[in-house]
Amino acid sequence: MKELLVTLAMFTLITGYSQTYQTDLIQIGETNPINWTTYLSNSDFKIEYKLTECDPAYGYDAEYVVIRITNLTSSKMALSWNMDIYYQGKCKTCNYPEEYGYQLGVAPNQTLSGDCEMDANYRLKIFSKFTDPKAKNTSILSAFQLNNLKVKF
Repeated sequence: MKELLVTLAMFTLITGYSQTYQTDLIQIGETNPINWTTYLSNSDFKIEYKLTECDPAYGYDAEYVVIRITNLTSSKMALSWNMDIYYQGKCKTCNYPEEYGYQLGVAPNQTLSGDCEMDANYRLKIFSKFTDPKAKNTSILSAFQLNNLKVKF
């Protein structure tokens, strides 16, 4: 039995550890956070979000939820999740976990953040609504969730 425990401990140290986290469904429109707001935080990492206005060089002006992930450890961190996105109260991505399943690596003590750039960190940006009056799409983000969030070190 002692040998089994030692072997299991060595395997955990070599392969790292992984944990799945319960996350909240964040209702947009109730708070409209323009400053970084904590989504999930512990001694190993911190995930935050906020709304930001984007004025691209081409296309329509829009509002996005951007996400910021900070690795608080001296170990590399890998995250995976399914992005559940709700517009007008209906989940538009819940039936497509493969398409909206994201993975991201974060170096030790690194912070990654979504921004207004078109292709940069697309996994850390969620379309909220168009703010340009010329845009015809009237979809408005009502909620989001980083569902089935797994973190491995």
